[in-house]
Amino acid sequence: MTEINLTEHETSGLWCLTVPQRDALSDEALGINITPVKGKENVYMLRPGSTVGALEIEGLSLYIKPKVTIQRLLYLALYAAGDVELREESFLFERVTNPTLADLLALALGRAAGRAFRQGLWQGYRVEEETLHTVRGRIMVAEQIRRRFDMPLPVEVRYDEYTEDVLANRLIKAAARLLRGMRLNASEAREGLRHIDATLENVTPVRYPPHDVPEVEFTRLNDHYKEAVAIARLILRH
Repeated sequence: MTEINLTEHETSGLWCLTVPQRDALSDEALGINITPVKGKENVYMLRPGSTVGALEIEGLSLYIKPKVTIQRLLYLALYAAGDVELREESFLFERVTNPTLADLLALALGRAAGRAFRQGLWQGYRVEEETLHTVRGRIMVAEQIRRRFDMPLPVEVRYDEYTEDVLANRLIKAAARLLRGMRLNASEAREGLRHIDATLENVTPVRYPPHDVPEVEFTRLNDHYKEAVAIARLILRH
């Protein structure tokens, strides 16, 4: 496999490409300007736009490096999302050498979640419907008659349960589990994800499709969760 390493907004040297490779790199989503070299057949110069990242396509291993550090790139991506006002110092990981994007996302999520959890685990009310031998909350009369017309027990009830199994915690847990399935080089990153999983042990694990990650409504009582939820949503969406 041919490796092509490019830098954002910089013109490359000469690259020999097959017609399928050239056409694949011409995809508008990649934002690469491809210029044929005069006097040479199937030889091109490549100039990426503002899209960065890694991709394997048509026998090519393509890596477009950002001009800024990955730490800075992560901060800018979250800032542009507009979900929360972030502190840039939250994304500086001096002790981590040559971090991957997965490492940095895990570190950022682990630190943001740790700060949120220290200020209090977010809890809320969730409506539960159960069949019980004691009355709790309200009896669902219509359901009771439908299922047990002449039986006093068990009872069909609906009640509100105060629980940590709320959307914000589910999003953070889902993002942590997604990152744990990736290759992480930084031990601090792995430890942060384990801490999230242990803290949210009683939270239901959910898999969210990237195109359907729900948003969270914040109040002054749960404002301390904003940064952690913003990072979790970015991970799950992309």
